[in-house]
Amino acid sequence: MALDLDKYRYLYFGFDPAGETPGDNEWIAKATLSGSNDATTWKVIKQFPQLGQFRDGFMAYIKGWYYIVGTLAMYKTKDFDSFTKLDIGINNSNYTEIYAPELFQDTKNNWHLCYCAKLNGVNAMYVADFDPQTDKVSNTYQKITINDSNPVGIDPSIHYIKGYYYMLTAGNNILKGRDYLGPYDYIFPKPAIDPNNQWYEAPELLVDGVNMWFYADRIDGHVPGIRDSGYMVYYTGNINNMTSWSMQRYVKSDINMRHGSFMISPEWLAEHPDDSHNNSGTDDDNSNHDDNSNSGNDSYQKDTFIPKPFTGLQRCSNASTLLSVLNSVYQRASSDIDNFCEKVELLGIEINEKFNPAVFKGSPDLVYYRNMIKNSLALDKVFENIALELNNSAFKKLDDNGEFGNYEFYCRWNATTILELNKYNDFIKQVEDVLKQMNDFLNFYEINL
Repeated sequence: MALDLDKYRYLYFGFDPAGETPGDNEWIAKATLSGSNDATTWKVIKQFPQLGQFRDGFMAYIKGWYYIVGTLAMYKTKDFDSFTKLDIGINNSNYTEIYAPELFQDTKNNWHLCYCAKLNGVNAMYVADFDPQTDKVSNTYQKITINDSNPVGIDPSIHYIKGYYYMLTAGNNILKGRDYLGPYDYIFPKPAIDPNNQWYEAPELLVDGVNMWFYADRIDGHVPGIRDSGYMVYYTGNINNMTSWSMQRYVKSDINMRHGSFMISPEWLAEHPDDSHNNSGTDDDNSNHDDNSNSGNDSYQKDTFIPKPFTGLQRCSNASTLLSVLNSVYQRASSDIDNFCEKVELLGIEINEKFNPAVFKGSPDLVYYRNMIKNSLALDKVFENIALELNNSAFKKLDDNGEFGNYEFYCRWNATTILELNKYNDFIKQVEDVLKQMNDFLNFYEINL
């Protein structure tokens, strides 16, 4: 039966723990394929009970085949109807707790498996080589090195982005290195974790153009007797800043999605050949490969505004001209604020601010002026609230020295200068400066769609 995978931009392959109970069913899992068009709301396409208790699934598309690996099995399929079982090759009696193998490509387009295991009770991350021509795994247990006296983490996931290998591990850790075997260094800040929670595991990354979604299993033990029970959460980010992440949110799905992988659907890409966003799960994608990358920037039609100075203000010779200019300032600020609040939702930032200025017509009088001042006070409050929301998000301001700081958005009007026309220029410049900072924020995270 055709699965119509072209209907979904994104695919997930993982497992559904429905029915987990203490005892024999503690590790129950049903392999599941789901689809989404926004990377946050998912719908089950098909489940695969024939794969048995298949946990921690990872899927890659290589030369017309979907390769699926998990703990501890490996398959390939073209239609998700018939599966060819492969030798995963990393079973070794000298090691215990061999978990969560995943496929990744290096800068030379060679394929590898990364996974975790214990040797003599000590946990570490390892790499094996995989040849899609022969479907053979070789050179197993190449140890990954980490620049830390006590490295922690399981469930490694490796991605090559803008000249570096990034390895994700349980605990929402992100490590950075020049070689896929390391040495890696931890980078901070990482996606925030709830200190009241038990732990986070199964980190996964979906990259589409410059946009990223970081997924993880939030383990809270909500099923009585099942310590490893939990839910999947996600954070949003941008490949230009691997240390800036949104707040945590739960994925939406018709099942309890757990440890799995994410990719752009090859069938969807085939139906949308002009879409240049990357597909980190395909063999012909070099989007994660430095100079050969196809970041998808060209597919974004930027509606960038360039603030224009109100040069006419200095030539204002009467109140009517000034108030006309202010009306224009307020209307543009209202439009830009709506635009900004809508677009930052792509980063997981919810800002529910509106600026609805009154537009005045007719001859200026004292009431007219007072109402215009009310507009300005309201605008200043909106700017202040937007800055507060950004400062409370993961997308903090970064200064030229690489230090984090706070945004300060304001436009202060000295009410004692109501009738001094030449002083309004300072106020308007403040408004323009805030609008420019907001636009710079959108440009930095490349979300001017």
